[in-house]
Amino acid sequence: MNVDRKEQFEASRGISTASYDKLDNVFQGDDDASDMSVSRKVALWLLQFNLFDARSNTREILRKKSEFWCKFLGSKDRGRSVSLDIESEKETPDLRKSWEFFEYFTLPRYIVDPHNPNEFEMARPGEKYDYGTKLYPIFTTSVGCFAEFGFGTSLYFTTVLFLAVTTGLAGLANIFLIVSYGRSSTMKLTFADLLTYGSAHCNNTQTVDITNFIVNTTTSQCYPDYGEGRQPRIYPSQFTYNVYTQTCEVVKNTCVPNFYWMGLVNYGTMIWVTIAMYLFFFVIQKKLYKEYDDTHLTTSDYAIEVKNPPKRAVDPNEWKDFFTQFSEKFVSSVTVVINNRDLVRTLVKRRLLLEQLKFMLPRGVDIKNIELLRSAIQKEVTPKWKNMFQPLGFCHTPLSLFKEIDDVEKVIRKLAKDEQIDDVKHVFVTFETTNGQKTALEALSFGLLDNFFNSKMSAIPKFRDTYLKIEEAAEASAVRWEDLDNSIAKRVMQQVGTTLCSLLVILVAASAVVFIDNNISDYWSFGTAYFISFLNVAVPMCCRIITSYESHPREGEYQRSLYFKIVVFRLVNTVIVQYMVTPFTEITRESGNDASLMMFVSTLYYSEMVITPLCWIFDPYTIYSKFIAAPRALSQDTMDSYFKGDEFGLAERYTSLTNSIFFCFFYATVFPASYLFCSMSLWAIFYVDKYILLRRCGRGSKVGPSISKLSSTFFTTAIMMSFIMSAYWWSAFPFDNVYENNGKYYTINQDMLSEITSYFPALPKYQTLIDQPIGLPKEWKDEGWMSSDQGFIVCLIGTTSAVILFFFVLFYGNKIFQKIHFLIFPSYKLEQSDERSFSHLENRDDVFLYVPQVKDPGLLFPVLSCNISDIHHDFLLWKDPDDTSNYDQHNSVCDLRDLGFDVDGKKHYFSVVKQWTNM
Repeated sequence: MNVDRKEQFEASRGISTASYDKLDNVFQGDDDASDMSVSRKVALWLLQFNLFDARSNTREILRKKSEFWCKFLGSKDRGRSVSLDIESEKETPDLRKSWEFFEYFTLPRYIVDPHNPNEFEMARPGEKYDYGTKLYPIFTTSVGCFAEFGFGTSLYFTTVLFLAVTTGLAGLANIFLIVSYGRSSTMKLTFADLLTYGSAHCNNTQTVDITNFIVNTTTSQCYPDYGEGRQPRIYPSQFTYNVYTQTCEVVKNTCVPNFYWMGLVNYGTMIWVTIAMYLFFFVIQKKLYKEYDDTHLTTSDYAIEVKNPPKRAVDPNEWKDFFTQFSEKFVSSVTVVINNRDLVRTLVKRRLLLEQLKFMLPRGVDIKNIELLRSAIQKEVTPKWKNMFQPLGFCHTPLSLFKEIDDVEKVIRKLAKDEQIDDVKHVFVTFETTNGQKTALEALSFGLLDNFFNSKMSAIPKFRDTYLKIEEAAEASAVRWEDLDNSIAKRVMQQVGTTLCSLLVILVAASAVVFIDNNISDYWSFGTAYFISFLNVAVPMCCRIITSYESHPREGEYQRSLYFKIVVFRLVNTVIVQYMVTPFTEITRESGNDASLMMFVSTLYYSEMVITPLCWIFDPYTIYSKFIAAPRALSQDTMDSYFKGDEFGLAERYTSLTNSIFFCFFYATVFPASYLFCSMSLWAIFYVDKYILLRRCGRGSKVGPSISKLSSTFFTTAIMMSFIMSAYWWSAFPFDNVYENNGKYYTINQDMLSEITSYFPALPKYQTLIDQPIGLPKEWKDEGWMSSDQGFIVCLIGTTSAVILFFFVLFYGNKIFQKIHFLIFPSYKLEQSDERSFSHLENRDDVFLYVPQVKDPGLLFPVLSCNISDIHHDFLLWKDPDDTSNYDQHNSVCDLRDLGFDVDGKKHYFSVVKQWTNM
């Protein structure tokens, strides 16, 4: 690389004042290969094949499009007002530029520091650094570095790492159970039995004749005798009637585990895992919260949100004057959000339509010259078949787009006349010090009873005769501006509707699993497990679509709602459905073509450890968009839109983690290798998610610990469930519903879990009390089917499960009480002020102002919905490296101004943001 190219290379790594066009001639193959992602290297290598290099076809398409529009726009009188440069159309979009944009402005990069090579400080896109920037390494980036991506992301990777180590150690402790199960079933460690070895799967069986049965003379089917009017508790298909001997035959398991020692090891493992998880989720994480708060000051540490501002209090100076009384120094900024959501959404829709129109026209055509374009486009002849699909949003032509733009502009003019458009809905106030926020919260907060009885209210300052309802603001990147205006009642109705839709999806998916299990598994024994893995990947997409119809003012609330829907689906789909449809006696042994439940569990683990991570890595949509669709884009902007980066959704990540832990704990007693398989799955999740975050995702919203706190509830529930299920698993051995007495065999009901609502916890005394068939010997009531060692283990674990359930209810009942108490008697602890000022924080990656904006998947950058002339642009959440218009090209204020509205007059059409920080 020559000197000039090297200087360009260094400059392109983030000069904020440089245009993105400078990248055009910088990296054309001379970029340092060691700093390229593998995907980019593959894409550049594939450019030698016509399938992946469509530039010649693109040039031909652009040439024909230019010639077509020249017929209408190329005449002399129109040529003066239309800048149409046919030669510029021949400059086709460059895929290399899009990959450069992806790696240098979309993906996260760290600042190169030769003095501290092991420290990774995140670089801001578009910033210049002395030694440049590099992509984060996938394997050597430590968990501590993820704090730069938001505390929620850092906490997620910490949780995955902890659970991977914890389950791995538990798996090592359970090797004794694995070997003992293998010995009891005389199963050999072969390749065919590798996944089921060491589980309760039993190959040792014998056929015996039972005494207490009745025969259906019509079907020649025998089944247990439950007496008149009582339904059999056991599947009749488990019994075979021998018409020659007139006996009823059943299969008896002869695998007898060492209940005492195996039970104690299982119990000790659960106790150790419980202690470890309690210390992590309720002690260590609490310290992590505090450490993060102490070391990472963000905008939310300085800001408050006013929930009930007076409707006409739109002047930010008035808000500044009021809150200055609580600030040690001064109020740094104020954001006044008005009731213009519908107007902003419609303006964004118009912008999208104009982008589509711009794409259809040759480069150089001024789409703002409406009258000229209208007269030319009227000459276009549209095929009738296209007219049929245009109302659905397909097959648009310039003529149809013009008609739709006209309709949208009529709606905009109507919305702009709304007298309530400038009603104030929310106000965000940012103080210069953290103590200003705490002082305001302490001085202005009041509870429900205070307001009702008017106690303490006289001491609270009023703003325009209004007691303000305030709370600590969310992170600036976590505010969902479009959803701020919706009322609580509307949000509740939305969530009720989406919850019903989610339940319907769960029901359909569960029915599909049952159908596959009943019809496909006879021919493909692993089909059900693979189908469940497919649903675990596919259905969350459906849940995201459903949740998108909900209004959540904060990103954390949206993620929690999405997390809850996905995790319930995955738990039902993975853990519950298969257990419910599997006959009790087929839990540990095969029956004809039906695989045992243990075989299903092992197959699902294989799918989750291997197939699911591969599906995430080789995501079909990502491959299609970057390697197939992007090379065929007809403009650089369109091509760049395929490189915006995915969103690293913590909700979906946590559901995978929660599902793995639930599945492991549910079956760990009868499948002790679950701990080892779960650990391997979590290690795979850890590195796959690191790859997705560092090589596929853009810089998304920095979500706090809200999802982590919600997931901890599910994890503690999983601990409680592990004890409950363990007691019932041990009580159910040998899973054959056969009781032997004096050489005779009787059918019984060993499924105590089926009557958990009547008999909890699982205790030996309940084995004769659950619903049993008649005809059992007298000794049955004194003996039952459990041995003394089996009864001891069941009693030990069953009693412990009841104790844990009691503390679980007590613990979370206290949390609910504290939340209610805070609503009635709110209190904020005024701690010692942090001396760091908001305007001069060193870590600027977490410091942004509350700037209303709208994100749309059809646009490369968000659309601002406020005037930003009174703030410093360094406090914006994002940067456009090619912007030369002071961000006017991304501002809907300019769009409304182009339509002839006085956006600078007395009437406010947009939210107001003002900053008083001296930079």
